[in-house]
Amino acid sequence: MKLTRGRDALDAIGAGFVLQGTVLVSGVLAARLLGPEQRGELALLWVVALALAQVGAMGKPAAAAVFIARGAVDARTLVRACARTALWQVLAVLVVQMVLLAVLFARSEWVAAAVTLAAPAAMIAQVYGLSVLQGLGRLRAMQGLRLLPTFGYAVALVVALALGARSLELVCVAWAGSYVVAALVTCVCAARALPAGAASDDPFDARELRAFGRRSMLGSISPLETFRVDQLLVGLVLAPIELGLYVAALAFTNLPRFIAQGLGQAAVARIAPLTEAGAVRSAMVRWTVLAGVMAIVVSAPLALAAGPLVSLAFGDAFDGAAVLIPVLLLSTVLVCARRVLGDGLRGAGHAGAGSIAELCSYVAVVPALAVGVWSGGALGVAWALVGSSVVSLLLLVGLAWRALAEPRLPALAARS
Repeated sequence: MKLTRGRDALDAIGAGFVLQGTVLVSGVLAARLLGPEQRGELALLWVVALALAQVGAMGKPAAAAVFIARGAVDARTLVRACARTALWQVLAVLVVQMVLLAVLFARSEWVAAAVTLAAPAAMIAQVYGLSVLQGLGRLRAMQGLRLLPTFGYAVALVVALALGARSLELVCVAWAGSYVVAALVTCVCAARALPAGAASDDPFDARELRAFGRRSMLGSISPLETFRVDQLLVGLVLAPIELGLYVAALAFTNLPRFIAQGLGQAAVARIAPLTEAGAVRSAMVRWTVLAGVMAIVVSAPLALAAGPLVSLAFGDAFDGAAVLIPVLLLSTVLVCARRVLGDGLRGAGHAGAGSIAELCSYVAVVPALAVGVWSGGALGVAWALVGSSVVSLLLLVGLAWRALAEPRLPALAARS
């Protein structure tokens, strides 16, 4: 068991470093190809697509991983039910996306916006495939496949730079196309990983899966981190160049978040099958402490070398991003610990704990973001995120203390 945990942790950390490398390469290339203003427009397109994909999935992929890992339902039966739901989710997201893009980009860059219509559907499909692999315990395959979109995007931008292509439209083709390819490969791998044989004829109430997904949705996707509400606010209120600088600073906070994401996914898969409350508590403490320590170890040198790193990666035009990096990294360290703790609680069957902490933190962060953006611009938004992260983590620790004091784990469905 210890060997398995160590391998899972190393895979998650390794995947985080690879993801950071590919994201940094693609971010640098996109910035040099487009410049600060168009880089900001690309970031807004990305945020819209990601937010719609996460909301459209309604937390169901995360719930599916837990149900499969805990043996609450036959994997093939669950996948068949999720496939039907995913189709309706994709159609609904496409309609909403078309309306939003028509409003935001009706007078500029509408061709680039139209290209990104395929991205949310591909994101939804891939996250379902990754969740199936996660629930089945195929964590190494899952960690490798989650690298595909950013790796493909980076490769495509290298080709674009070599060919001298500098239009926002072509960059969007590279970005959306990488997600489409990754989704196809991931879904094929997930289908092949399913246990042999036909789907079970045992009755399965999909309402419980949907309810679990709804309760855990905010905790599993964290709108402030996943939807990048801060980016939306900076992009909508401040000048595009401010968003370009803010996004450049965020590029240096991705590594600890990527590592924590992988550790959280491993924590869900390994905690969910446990049946003893004591074992769950021990596992949750180990995974959370590991995530916090790794976030600090990775973030400290990045904060100290922020100025030279920005100049080296993005050029002198992005020097204004350096002051944002230490503040954003402080928030990121807190978020990493919160994310893994919330993932562990979800794996143990406490679906709503992370969502409750997330909701309560909004009471503090919404006015803080409003004040921050008007008084301090992008730096004010960064400090508002620190305050939100502190509130969210403290609340979740309290909820975890209370939940894990219970002698029994909550039941999802009839366990095998």
